[in-house]
Amino acid sequence: MKLLFITPMFDDETYKNILRKTQKVSPGQKFYRLMYEGLLANGLEIIPISFSLNDYREEIVSNSKIRYCFGTGKKSTFSKFKLIYNLVKLISRNVDKDTKVICDAESIFGLIASIIVKKIKKIKVITVVTDFPNNVYSYSASHKKHNKVIRNLKTKINEIKLHFYRKADAFILLTSYMSDVVAKKNQPWIVTEGFSDSKLLSKEEEVIPRKGKNIVYAGALNGKSGIMTLIGAIKRIHNSNISLQIYGSGNLVDNVIEEGKKDSRITYNGVTTLDEIVNIEKRAFLLINPRPAKEEFNKYSFPSKTMEYMSSGRPVVTTRLAGIPEEYDRYLFYVDEDEKNMAIQLEKIIQLDEQKLNQKGMNAKKFVLYRKNNIAQAERIKEFIRIL
Repeated sequence: MKLLFITPMFDDETYKNILRKTQKVSPGQKFYRLMYEGLLANGLEIIPISFSLNDYREEIVSNSKIRYCFGTGKKSTFSKFKLIYNLVKLISRNVDKDTKVICDAESIFGLIASIIVKKIKKIKVITVVTDFPNNVYSYSASHKKHNKVIRNLKTKINEIKLHFYRKADAFILLTSYMSDVVAKKNQPWIVTEGFSDSKLLSKEEEVIPRKGKNIVYAGALNGKSGIMTLIGAIKRIHNSNISLQIYGSGNLVDNVIEEGKKDSRITYNGVTTLDEIVNIEKRAFLLINPRPAKEEFNKYSFPSKTMEYMSSGRPVVTTRLAGIPEEYDRYLFYVDEDEKNMAIQLEKIIQLDEQKLNQKGMNAKKFVLYRKNNIAQAERIKEFIRIL
């Protein structure tokens, strides 16, 4: 079976070059790299295609196996249609009657191009849905600044995007709740919350020295991440031995830096590569995700950082998100999403016996490495696609 893999995934060296240039982290990079490697390990013939409106041709390494399609960097309507047109040509050249396409739903130009080729070539398109466009927009910091006309226009655009999501023949989803939104024609779907890296299975357990009780957050710094609530909770804990180390990008970076000036325990460390983040997480005392839990969109989300955190072997603290299945409960520490209770619960966790904390972290690691690794998950996806 031949697959076209149309996602925002870059090869590792090209991604590092882009990261140095833009200082912006791509949330899908690790997710799709692990899916791709898992599918390859299951014997599938795959042609990976990646694209961007931005022109990153100078950042591409010469030995890349990925076929790239870039725009001019301009965001004009003409530039967007030209990118879609070029993607249609690239996809069409690489499909035959037995080809199936996996594409990222959020990368809307690739999705539109895939749906166009699907109509022409009569191929099957499987869409990976990691978020919905309304969720992405509704929680942007600038949302309330727009007037009603602009908000209505953005809502209409998001409805159009969702229309294209639903044109797929099948779906790979993060949670079962997502099927209620996208599978309107009863299309088949499969759930995979994410992937741990199977390469970690062959590595011996490392004994890593730790200094102090550093709590690490690595992820988006925006209104829906809960980062400011976490900072407020840390400031309520009167313990000079703890520190909060923050990594990531977003529109709240300046706010985070300002909070660090007020409390020396809070440090913003910028953005860094995936490999460096993994090493940082292994050395943390606790890893935390303070994402607000009561919002409706959480039913449709399983944060990729949860899987990444659990793979590190360190104890993981998170709010109780609706998209996290019950089988994860025994491996996680849960905290409330309000600042006061989060502080109280965090303080109790910090005071637990360190051996108990370490064991919880190692049990979580074993769970995701054996049950949720990318080769095992990709085997399920392969069988799902095969019978379409």
